[in-house]
Amino acid sequence: MAHERALDDLAALLGPRLSRSRAERDLHGANEAWFAAAPPDAVAYPLSTAEVAQIATICAARGCPITAWGAGTSLEGHALALSGGISLDMSRMNRVLAIRGQDMQAVLQSIRSEFGEFILSAKQSTLAIPAFEPDDPDYLASGSFGGPQWYLHSMNFDEAWDVSLGEASVMVAVVDSGCNLQHEELAGQVLDPAAAFPEIEADLVNGDASIEDAHGHGTAVCGLLAAATDN
Repeated sequence: MAHERALDDLAALLGPRLSRSRAERDLHGANEAWFAAAPPDAVAYPLSTAEVAQIATICAARGCPITAWGAGTSLEGHALALSGGISLDMSRMNRVLAIRGQDMQAVLQSIRSEFGEFILSAKQSTLAIPAFEPDDPDYLASGSFGGPQWYLHSMNFDEAWDVSLGEASVMVAVVDSGCNLQHEELAGQVLDPAAAFPEIEADLVNGDASIEDAHGHGTAVCGLLAAATDN
């Protein structure tokens, strides 16, 4: 196996949390679309950001590819280990480090150093913090497997809203097919690079600063991030 030395080092670090079983590799090599399966050589389960850093250091030194794995729901094959190496599964980094009640934010990560032997799993309480639910009829008429806004339910946006409703100071870069800046739900929410950075070729296809969206996918992604709600 091309990455055997890296896997040996990772096994010494993680013990049984580095899995080379066929079943786990196949699970992390599948996808939601039509792409061919591309299983990793192993699956690593870190418990802390410190372990993630150690894993990255080992893989960098040994030339072993890393493919991050969240829920495995990508429709474009982003989670496939096309060059082998490891799948870095973050699902066990689910402890609560701190809860800031004033702005309804929670910091999730391992607290194993103090309470790990007593805690199997920890999630923010939806009883302590009221859930947010948009009044958009399309959202209310949708579910995980159907309806005009099925994707919000499928990606568990309701759980994300329990943690935060966003921060005005946060800016997110979207690399996609463009964005419809005239869309009423995105008014004032999207920075126009043609006005802000005219010297930059934001449109790599046409070689200019325009981000006009002829496809529609980029506008949909921008909508997930910044569209107005409750209207």
